[in-house]
Amino acid sequence: MPHLAERAARVRDALVTQAAVRDQSEAAARVSRLLSRPIRPTLAREACTIVTNPWAQLSVVAFFVLASTPGCGPAGLPTYPVEGTVHWEGQPVEKGDIVLISVDNSVAPDAGKIVGGTFTLRAKAGKKRIEIFASREAENLDRHEKARPLVPYIPHRYNVSSELEQEVTAEGPNSWTFDLPK
Repeated sequence: MPHLAERAARVRDALVTQAAVRDQSEAAARVSRLLSRPIRPTLAREACTIVTNPWAQLSVVAFFVLASTPGCGPAGLPTYPVEGTVHWEGQPVEKGDIVLISVDNSVAPDAGKIVGGTFTLRAKAGKKRIEIFASREAENLDRHEKARPLVPYIPHRYNVSSELEQEVTAEGPNSWTFDLPK
């Protein structure tokens, strides 16, 4: 009978947490009624009728719609190796991110990590707008903070407002160097 107790506990938890149950005593009464009956196929139907909150119903529908939709962009497009270096004011970017966004927005972006001034990733072919992001610890520690916060130091003109562009080709080589001046 542990299976029965487990199912009963799940039903009880679901009833108590539903926004449609306005009163704890009503929830307790429903749980008592459900637990006093033997488990049968109609129990699932009874539990489903308890969810009368339209927002709960909408969220369930939204979940199933989103779960059944395919991912971003066409699946199975070939990707090609891309590598390179990134320097900020003559120094290698120690830690950061590089994002390759299709100029015509025809495919999903590709991204990779910058470590020690170098990056390696795989990207779909085409003309790309390049966004480079990097952060470092703040120089001043606020007296209310226990650790130094990370602050971005690469200006917007190299990331969200970037005009950097490169072409990823199937033939390669896709090897790029970005020397970013201040």
